[in-house]
Amino acid sequence: MLAYLNKAPRLFHQIALGAIVYIARLPLIRDVISTVEIYFLGRTIDHTMTSGPTGRAMGYLFRNHDPELTAKEIYRDTFSPERLKQGYQSQIGQDLFLNRWFFNNRGPGFFIDVGAYDGVVGSNTFYFEKHLQWRGIAFEPNPATFETLKANRSCRLIQGCAYDEDGQISFLGLSKDGQGKAKSRPPGSLLSMIFDSSHGGTMLGGIPEHMNQVRWVEWIGKAMKLERTVETVPCHRIDTVLKECGVKTVDYLSIDVEGAELEVLRGIDFDRVQVNVISIEHNHEFSKVYDLLTTSGFEYAGLLFFDEIFVHKRPRYSWDV
Repeated sequence: MLAYLNKAPRLFHQIALGAIVYIARLPLIRDVISTVEIYFLGRTIDHTMTSGPTGRAMGYLFRNHDPELTAKEIYRDTFSPERLKQGYQSQIGQDLFLNRWFFNNRGPGFFIDVGAYDGVVGSNTFYFEKHLQWRGIAFEPNPATFETLKANRSCRLIQGCAYDEDGQISFLGLSKDGQGKAKSRPPGSLLSMIFDSSHGGTMLGGIPEHMNQVRWVEWIGKAMKLERTVETVPCHRIDTVLKECGVKTVDYLSIDVEGAELEVLRGIDFDRVQVNVISIEHNHEFSKVYDLLTTSGFEYAGLLFFDEIFVHKRPRYSWDV
């Protein structure tokens, strides 16, 4: 459908996408969509009970951390408006589940958010800063979004990429009318993440040489009538930044960089920095990510929808020191 919209005039395209998102929110249609998505979520959980270097072990994660939850209850917790009212902002409940399983509303802690977007919509770290008074560092290279990020967050902000070296690098970004616009609510279903540009298109972007889906991003940009830019931006090793800040413990590291996850991790000396929990978007190089982290003191916990979760074998949280 997006392919057809890509060829449509701008006005028709905007009306069509808006209609799809609107129809998907109608009570009857929403109930049908939810029923279908819950069914497939249950099947996914049942068939992903085994951990290993291929990842995608969603069933393994929930079996170990919330074994009593049904697929319907997981879906409810993920897409319920109640989690937004509680301050959780992640796209699909990463902050809620990680807090429930590992952090338990404790603090203050320290986070690193790599690919922070505007700091609110889809943010895995907003809740911890605003509600638990955690400190942290947020990286966002897209100039169209960074100004909004500055208005939304009070942690240390870095306009640039996290990478395996300090220097400069090319960044591909998408924006709408020159701005990284987004809505304040999380998606109501998986379907809305596909068709609503505020949840998908403008949040995409990355380092072109590492993006295995560059053509997909460009196609999405055209279909959603988003502006595409390639700019040279600063890049930083995370351990360089942590050394400057005098930080030796990171309670939560969130990485969403569309393909350069391995390079971000290679910019951390895990012998010198205690990182406790990591969420990292699954990509085509996951087996290398798995090898790097499991040989650096981490256990693979499983897949939380799109994000692979790793937990240090001997976590030492800031509030326990």
